[in-house]
Amino acid sequence: MPPVRPFRGLRYADQRPESLARAFAPPFDMIAGGSQRALLAASEHNIAWLTVADDGPGYPGVGERLAQWKRAGVVLADPEPAFYVYDQACGPSRLRAFLAAVRLDNPPETAVYPHENIFAEPIMDRLSLMKATRCALEPVFGLYTDETGRAAEVLGAAASDAPLWVAQTGEGATHRLWRLTDAARQQALRDVLAPARVVIADGHHRWAAARAYREGRRAEGDRDPEAPHEYGLMLLVEEKTGGVECGAFHRVIHRLPPGVSPTRLAQHLGPHFALEEFPTQGLSDEAAAQAMVERIGRRSGRHLFGARWQGGAAIVRIDNLEALLSTASRAIDPLIRDFDVALLHRLILRPRLGCHGDYGPQASAVLYEKDPVAAWRKVTSGSAVMAWFVNPAPTSAVMRAAFAGLKVPQKATHFHPKPPSGMVMYELA
Repeated sequence: MPPVRPFRGLRYADQRPESLARAFAPPFDMIAGGSQRALLAASEHNIAWLTVADDGPGYPGVGERLAQWKRAGVVLADPEPAFYVYDQACGPSRLRAFLAAVRLDNPPETAVYPHENIFAEPIMDRLSLMKATRCALEPVFGLYTDETGRAAEVLGAAASDAPLWVAQTGEGATHRLWRLTDAARQQALRDVLAPARVVIADGHHRWAAARAYREGRRAEGDRDPEAPHEYGLMLLVEEKTGGVECGAFHRVIHRLPPGVSPTRLAQHLGPHFALEEFPTQGLSDEAAAQAMVERIGRRSGRHLFGARWQGGAAIVRIDNLEALLSTASRAIDPLIRDFDVALLHRLILRPRLGCHGDYGPQASAVLYEKDPVAAWRKVTSGSAVMAWFVNPAPTSAVMRAAFAGLKVPQKATHFHPKPPSGMVMYELA
């Protein structure tokens, strides 16, 4: 694993639960128009005023806003470097992790492995925000493996003390944070994690933006190898014991090419696929979507997909994967075959339904939706012509692919539960 080190976190000074609840927000890429307005209205100091506020090109207003918050004491830097132990409980789910500064490099120089492709536009957006604020406002989500269990022991010991704060957010989750400043515990974490490798679960564009920011600082002559900009903010979660789960992003098709109709799906798919009608009569959208996801989850070793269109739905099964692979425009690595969403794109959406493009204008016909009920309702309302439902990939498959240097399609994974933004920020100056 790349070097990890404690840091002096920038945090909200008002640690009352109700104040923190109004200040926190979901990660920036999970905030839509309506929820953005609600967050900004919740508090003049909500973190969304920094992460998604539209202040024009280059985020000039955001940089000044953060500076004002610092001058007014709304946010304060901790007096000494720390790792920050984080715990989230929501129903039966529990996430335990820690925030650290992680050296900014990719393999083979260090052992931080991406698993998704990245694109210039979102990188430049986050880079502009970093330049304006000179701060990493939201952590990258990283997965590591610790077979010794020592890291969990250290985090558990730290969490036995009274937390810095406790806060509850709207979705019913309870969040707790501890500051780990004990030198022996800090060293124990660094020692345990030294041989580990980290996979970026979420935040590929933030990581790339942080690396671009570092290169810019180096070009300006700031080449101190231990400067803050040589590191990025990361939430580190143990893949087996940390409580992280990998969900799926379903695909919503807003338009199809001329001549392609969902009612002729079997004809478009051709041989090597089998279709089974999925009855929806008498079911609400919610019940039907949940039944669809449950049905494809009982796959018994086969690749199953759910397809929904106006007036019908079907379970789509790949009967002869090897025969289909021989028709692919380029080879599909065996490790990528663990990702049903990759097979959906490479064997169905692109070659047989004419849906091309991974990002940007070409891909505007195919959007992503983690909530299967929302995907189903978009077809019911007529705002989409089809929805495709997929099974999630195991976390272990994500890590295997990343370690092999392979990339999966955009939004192939949905790791959760996610931490809120605003807990701890990392100053780059």
